[in-house]
Amino acid sequence: MKDITFNPMTQGEYNEYIEFSFAIYIEQQIIAGLSKEEAEVQAKRAETDLIPNGFKTEHNYFYNIKQKEETVGYLWMWHNVKNECLFLPEIYIKEAFRGKGIGEKSMEFYEEKVLEKNLWNSMRKELLNLKPKN
Repeated sequence: MKDITFNPMTQGEYNEYIEFSFAIYIEQQIIAGLSKEEAEVQAKRAETDLIPNGFKTEHNYFYNIKQKEETVGYLWMWHNVKNECLFLPEIYIKEAFRGKGIGEKSMEFYEEKVLEKNLWNSMRKELLNLKPKN
């Protein structure tokens, strides 16, 4: 898949992303059996715990996944300094763009960042095991 880029979000883009992301999170929690109020409280708690300073929370990296000029998804990486791990709390590909290799390209971008920063990632072993053997 060509023409896929990963652009760091601006504050405004982050605000739109987080509103979108937590709306989906709340929806999923309701499906799992929580009331709307409980789901909203849980979402707020997760936001406070994971990204207490929002866009400016240290060691968190937010990207728009773009195909040409269109945003087709979002990617959030968190560097756990204590464990020297780079986690991927969220990758989201918009429904209309799924099944086109964008998720795979996103995982390659993530793995590049892990290697670039010389970090460990909890999925490295699984990622390497998933690569086809010739």
